Amino acid sequence: MAALRWVLLIPRVVQETQLVEPMERCDDSLPRGIGINLERPGQLVCDFPDRALAIAPMPNETRRRVDLVDLLGLAVEHHHLSVDGPDADVRSSLRIVVYHGVTMVHRRLRCSQPPWEHGSRRLNGPQRSGRDLGQRAASVVSLTCPRAHAESDLEATIPTAPALTLLLQAASQNRTDLPLADFRAEQIRWAVETGLGPLLRRSTANDPKARTSPLWPLVQGADLTARVIVGEQMDAMDEILRVCEGQTPPLTLLKGISICEQYYPEPHLRLMRDIDVLVDQETIPTVESLLLQLGYRRDSEYPPEFYDAHHHVTPLFHPRRRVWVEIHHGLFPARSQLGSARVFSLENLRAEFRPSEFRGRPVNCLGDEMQVVYLASHWTFGFRRVGGMVGMLDLIYLLKNARTLRWERILDWLNGSIASTSVYLLLTYLGRHRLVDIAPEILRELFLRQRSFGRLNLKTLHAVIDRYVASGREFGQLVSERNFDILWRTLLLPGPPSRNALLLLWNLLPSRVWFMRQVTGKSVTKTPENRGW
Repeated sequence: MAALRWVLLIPRVVQETQLVEPMERCDDSLPRGIGINLERPGQLVCDFPDRALAIAPMPNETRRRVDLVDLLGLAVEHHHLSVDGPDADVRSSLRIVVYHGVTMVHRRLRCSQPPWEHGSRRLNGPQRSGRDLGQRAASVVSLTCPRAHAESDLEATIPTAPALTLLLQAASQNRTDLPLADFRAEQIRWAVETGLGPLLRRSTANDPKARTSPLWPLVQGADLTARVIVGEQMDAMDEILRVCEGQTPPLTLLKGISICEQYYPEPHLRLMRDIDVLVDQETIPTVESLLLQLGYRRDSEYPPEFYDAHHHVTPLFHPRRRVWVEIHHGLFPARSQLGSARVFSLENLRAEFRPSEFRGRPVNCLGDEMQVVYLASHWTFGFRRVGGMVGMLDLIYLLKNARTLRWERILDWLNGSIASTSVYLLLTYLGRHRLVDIAPEILRELFLRQRSFGRLNLKTLHAVIDRYVASGREFGQLVSERNFDILWRTLLLPGPPSRNALLLLWNLLPSRVWFMRQVTGKSVTKTPENRGW
């Protein structure tokens, strides 16, 4: 009866999702299930009688399985389904099947039985799983796969390759035939971890050998996860615009939610931690009230007074959508050097608003020139090793797809501005790897406007970006996370480059906290006086 139900539900999936391929037969004459067609637009989201479903695969290489999370089923207890037999095929792509209104994505199975009746194990209903997935705890389906080779054997088949700047070059050239074998296993994992998994999937889509790689399921899973999550964020943005329409002036979209459609070839290539919108200070209470009515709630580890001097109010979180929203009234904190820069003044920003649309609803976006300065400045201001390459990708796609930039306008803004350091650092790094084409005279003018870099300081920052951001090297004793942060902040300070170099040596000396811990063997409680380490 269950097998019959499985067969009857397949046409329903084909009809309702329009994201699947028909059944096929392989060389061994064993039928395979229906498959997800990832090349077609849309997300893996479909409406069924009980609720909408959104599935995100979470690859688990260590346990050789794919954990699948129903992003919208957070109120439902955990579901766990394992296919432990040797019939599971690790080399094939993800599949989708529906059973009792619960969508489950799984690998193509070399068996004629439905997965819940595999072998002697029969599951009549959900089983409670104790697996903790943190904030994404939800309905989970775990599908195990046989371990065909030892890890060392798998990695030995992948040749040595350059760092992930090769992947950024593929984006710059819009390539889809990049050989996945050009990347080592650790580089593929780093690409997924740092937010470039969907780009890797797109750039290797026409590589005929990519699907034979033991790490292809990881790349495939990262791409599908991004499609679901970014799709959910865009749906949330559309809902916010709908309730604000007629109640507030058009919202100004910032960062990822603005540029993912504006410059990127596919929105899901731009991963986002949250949705950022800019509104006038007097409009904030109205927008906040409308979002609270939609089910969002204020959520932060910082006290409310922290945001009195911040550039956005307390972040809002939607527990069902799992979406964060930040409502900005400025681009940077007013007390910061970037916040006080003329280029980011509210008067200058308003002059750079450009009318646009998001799914047919009116919004504002920043002009191309302001986007260059803002994205580069935000990249340096909130720099993170994990995710640091996303900012590079932003500039690559912006400079590739924007209409002719008025560089004289950018140079005028950056004359004597701290923001010139950020723009110069990012553009010289991208230009050094031939990822963008910037005229030498523009770089020369940018160099004259910044006050942080000489040749040695610039080469030092380029080298650490190469090693720890583009190549994903782990921190060690010499360049620890603490020392990396000190080096980054010190070499970006305005002032003579030689002074910054000497100041770096001083700042790298062990702090009082570290020294006392080494001498006494006890940690020292941080206070405002000894926190600067």
